[in-house]
Amino acid sequence: MPYIVIKQKGKPKAQLVYVYGAYGLSTPIGWPYQNWYPLLKRGWALVFALVRGGGDIDAAWAEMARRNNRHKSIEDFESIIRSSQKLLKLGPEQTVIYGRSAGGLPVGAIVSKFPNGQLVGAAFTEVPFVDILRTSSNPDLPLTIGEFDEFGNPIDNILQFKELLSVSPVNTLSENGAPGVFVMSHVGLLDKQVFAYESFKWIHKLRGNSTEANKKYVTFERKEAHQYRPQKMPRFRATDLAILDAWVDGKLNMR
Repeated sequence: MPYIVIKQKGKPKAQLVYVYGAYGLSTPIGWPYQNWYPLLKRGWALVFALVRGGGDIDAAWAEMARRNNRHKSIEDFESIIRSSQKLLKLGPEQTVIYGRSAGGLPVGAIVSKFPNGQLVGAAFTEVPFVDILRTSSNPDLPLTIGEFDEFGNPIDNILQFKELLSVSPVNTLSENGAPGVFVMSHVGLLDKQVFAYESFKWIHKLRGNSTEANKKYVTFERKEAHQYRPQKMPRFRATDLAILDAWVDGKLNMR
């Protein structure tokens, strides 16, 4: 699977693996310094995962991971994480995965599959689509019917119901949650595309019955929607990246 690495010279101290993989949209590789400069300056590598479902190759590439084949973008994402770890000589404890909106699906699916930190040590999401089966089963929500072509129609198609059940982060977590993964989610309470309750529900399930509940956080902004206001975004992002950098350095006090 193709991916692109951006870093300074030398071995990086950690990597942030970016994924989206939906709607045939291209990965925004051209914005690394605008959005992620604090990490690059501190010795991180940025890895852009070009998974099926996105628009980085052609229309057929996007179609390969729609509806009954949603799992393929997750398989691609896992393959890229493993490959970048080998290339950069980094382990799970130096690997953070990131997805925004629909990118929250592959991120959440990887956390569910490797809940004890076997593959990644941390996950960072913004307005993540993580309760995908329930949302796609509710035609009264504003975007559901219009997205049947992308995520499938679990109401009328049993195979598409089964597919979403197998990948939906909220549905694939065990009762123990994900005790080995540090998770941050950042949402806006005015979001009408991915409602904030999805993150609250996901974080609750991530905590499970573990004593490590303090490793799962959701930050909510009362006056923000799906796209944060430009004048507020730098402060939100700076705070989140500072937390991730402290986590990698082992200096984050989570008590």
